Amino acid sequence: MGFRQQILRAVRRVVGTQMIADIIRDSRRPSPHADPDVGTYQQLWRSAAAEVMDLRRRVAELERDREHLSGVYQRLERQEGLAREAADHLRDVVRAQIGETVRAMQSMRVVAHRQVAYASPDHLHPRGTAHDNTRSLRFVLACERLYGGRLSLLDLGCAGGGLVLDFVLRGHPAVGIEGSDFSLKHRRGEWAVIPDRLFTADLTVPFTVEDTDGAPAAFTIITAWELLEHIAESDLEALLSNVSRHLAHDGVFVGSVAMYEDTVDGVKWHQTVCSQEWWLQKFASHGFEMIEPSPFTDTEFCRGSGNGPDDVDFLIHPNLGFHFTLRYK
Repeated sequence: MGFRQQILRAVRRVVGTQMIADIIRDSRRPSPHADPDVGTYQQLWRSAAAEVMDLRRRVAELERDREHLSGVYQRLERQEGLAREAADHLRDVVRAQIGETVRAMQSMRVVAHRQVAYASPDHLHPRGTAHDNTRSLRFVLACERLYGGRLSLLDLGCAGGGLVLDFVLRGHPAVGIEGSDFSLKHRRGEWAVIPDRLFTADLTVPFTVEDTDGAPAAFTIITAWELLEHIAESDLEALLSNVSRHLAHDGVFVGSVAMYEDTVDGVKWHQTVCSQEWWLQKFASHGFEMIEPSPFTDTEFCRGSGNGPDDVDFLIHPNLGFHFTLRYK
């Protein structure tokens, strides 16, 4: 049954086919007496007939609209297909360019005592590692202002690897390490784009980033964006030791710390929730000191700066977290 016939059938159900038939029959029924209601029946019939004609006109308009929308939809489908082809081509070009940039860099590898943080809630119940992919060209430019051509990055808790990609695109050696293998297995974020720059390792046990000759690497910038609160207090010493071993003599350790509870459905994401003063004392006890004033402005930090709709701005909500820029004494 066509679209028009379906609409007409529905109209008949609404108007009432039997009612119209009754009106027609009664209006034509002969009467031995002068029936004063005949005129009324005829008026009702004319009114019903006019309504039916109006409904038929509307059905015809709807059918024309449907045909028009069908054509629009087909054109959109063709345009969407062309857009996908263009996006795929652009992605191939970008990957080729990135590949050339990465090949020009010295190869790196991560030697880890434990390849994945198997006991971590972030691995057992992937959330941040499954969704986050922080990008920040503004931070890269700020780092270039500090170190110029000597710039290199180690991003701890890199999730989708977006920040590592930003550094690579600017021609800077960069490595990202993630405690969960979720992004690796699902090739999400930038793991399919720069697989030779992203690695997994449990950050709370010793690991070493080294070149292919086995020489340990040192980085001018090491970052940890809202990572530390996800680490149990008893494991912080090992993590900070990993940072100090990989930090260049004039390098800085930069990041953000959230200071609020985060427990959902019994899963406690934030393992260490403490005040800023507590964290600064913890850093100091492991040989780090705060750089005051920070060489970075509040808007240059990757996280805790309103960088995206889901990123809390610690400048507006200082009770929720803070930024740090540390040097190793």
